Amino acid sequence: MVVGSDVQWMIFMATIAKKMKDRFTALLITGGLLAGCAPMVVDPNNRDQVMNGVTVSSDPGQKAFVHYEGPTLTSHSDQEEGAETIEFSLHAAVYAGRPTRFFLNVNDYYQGHWHGYNKASDSEGHVFQATISSQAPNCEFNCEFMDTLEIELSQDDLLKHKDIGITLRLNGPVQVESAPFHIPAPYLQGFLQKVTSASR
Repeated sequence: MVVGSDVQWMIFMATIAKKMKDRFTALLITGGLLAGCAPMVVDPNNRDQVMNGVTVSSDPGQKAFVHYEGPTLTSHSDQEEGAETIEFSLHAAVYAGRPTRFFLNVNDYYQGHWHGYNKASDSEGHVFQATISSQAPNCEFNCEFMDTLEIELSQDDLLKHKDIGITLRLNGPVQVESAPFHIPAPYLQGFLQKVTSASR
């Protein structure tokens, strides 16, 4: 049975996925053309910059719900079958009287065949389930894909890696995996400090 808070959660997640998709599309179209006039990018290795770069929003209809969105990071690599660009950011959802939920939103752009990613794994072998929230294939010439995924992480996972960072890969069936992407320790520290200090 879907209750009111769950409906609000699903609506909010759909909104986040659309924002991530729109932002990533703009990034791919403009590339480096706007670099000269773009705002200063947050340094993911600077805890204070990350903390100040976290945006906080709430749903006017759900005053007990607060959403935190960390700065967006981008990782690019050249895979055997083509280039791959991964854009990702940490998010947190805080409900009054309920445990805080942490998740990683990922936009993965790649070429070749659809990877069907359905989980992620860290460098220590821990596996996290991934939910695909949208797909945007383009096969007019060579097939290109943009998959948007949500990976839920526990607060314990983030705290365990806050001094060393965390390296993840997206994984799919038949041993398909993405290039690795890394969340630096200062990024985790700044994000967690923002969420925990505001939640007190």
